[in-house]
Amino acid sequence: MTPILVGRWQTRTFLTVFIGIPITLIFGLAVLNMVTPLMILLVAYGQGLMLDVIYNLVQKQRWERDWNPLLFTISGLIEALLLLFLIRIDVIPFVPTDLAFHLFFVHYTAVWGGMFIFAWGGMKVLFPWWRFRGGSVLGR
Repeated sequence: MTPILVGRWQTRTFLTVFIGIPITLIFGLAVLNMVTPLMILLVAYGQGLMLDVIYNLVQKQRWERDWNPLLFTISGLIEALLLLFLIRIDVIPFVPTDLAFHLFFVHYTAVWGGMFIFAWGGMKVLFPWWRFRGGSVLGR
């Protein structure tokens, strides 16, 4: 896919709302805590929007101007590490600094995995123009 910044933001927003929130709600029900997983998802979404600016600059330096699954995976790992760092230094409200790593890992992996699968499959089915219009969900 050859996303532009606005297309990245639209795709991230779409995936967060329609994939991330449902998975997070299921996870929250499973661990009997809705606030912490939703707060983590919100912060992950916000940091992702900011990092998309950097990703967009990196993408412009690539000869094919594409963002392939490997780069998608690397960016997911970077975002996970940054999010875990923010949790550990206690800057995310309603998220304890001693959050069990396995809970973070399962939640983040489930949300990221769902988004990855949908981004590389479902998006192309629901929005056939998505890939060719810079990742725009709105078709512009």
